Amino acid sequence: MEDKIGMKYSGLMSVYKKEDPQLFEKALTSIINQTMPPAQMVLIEDGKLTTELLDIVEKMQVRFEKNKIFFKIIRNEKNLGLGLSLKKGVESCSYSWIARFDSDDISVNYRMEESINYVCKNPNVKLLGSYIAEIEKDTNKVLDVRKVPKGNVEIKRIMGKRNPFNHMTVFFERETILKAGNYKDVPYFEDYYLWLRVLSRDIEAANIGKVLVKATVDANFLNKRGGAQYLKKEFNFQSIIYKEKYISFPVFVFNILTRGMVRIFPKRALKYVYKIIRK
Repeated sequence: MEDKIGMKYSGLMSVYKKEDPQLFEKALTSIINQTMPPAQMVLIEDGKLTTELLDIVEKMQVRFEKNKIFFKIIRNEKNLGLGLSLKKGVESCSYSWIARFDSDDISVNYRMEESINYVCKNPNVKLLGSYIAEIEKDTNKVLDVRKVPKGNVEIKRIMGKRNPFNHMTVFFERETILKAGNYKDVPYFEDYYLWLRVLSRDIEAANIGKVLVKATVDANFLNKRGGAQYLKKEFNFQSIIYKEKYISFPVFVFNILTRGMVRIFPKRALKYVYKIIRK
């Protein structure tokens, strides 16, 4: 199974100029420190980066290659957005399985060992995620654990109403993603849209009921998920998946009312709404 799942897989990450350099370096370090690290790391520089971020890329490339991890950099001349960057990244990965890493989240050191063991024992699963712990940026204090449904039936039952995966935890078969059309340019919903297209093809999926990634949360977390701009993007996304028949009209209306309208709530109220939605 070496090339199929293997001890060999590709890591995938996109970074752009607004990333926090300290978190970016920690995220990359957590990949090197995996008990089963990738054979290849694909990093997409989405547009021009700051000097500080470029210095980290250069330093970390040396560290990856010292650890016998091939470090491949794809440079976008201009910022294309996350969806199109990840699309290029998936196409550039050399191995049959790909682990998605975020540029500001920390993978626990046994994340990939757990993931690889799971898909080896459950060969029908082609898309796998896990729980995450949301931690405060400055203190590393755990603020919340975001749980997701573990079984394939429950994942597919809720997928029209909410994202059944924590995107920064996913491990997936490259061929399955390509057959589903790969990532697309749907701002804020690139991953969720991909999962809907994958799962509609009768692909089996699962989540490991353990925290395998620590996701950093700061003051901007709720700002990114609220306001008229996000409401507009939410409406656009819901319209797309309704037109493509991933959801029914009643679910479309339900989502607009429950997911869309909360975007214009005050931040304090939005915080509690997110806790309720995630339960």
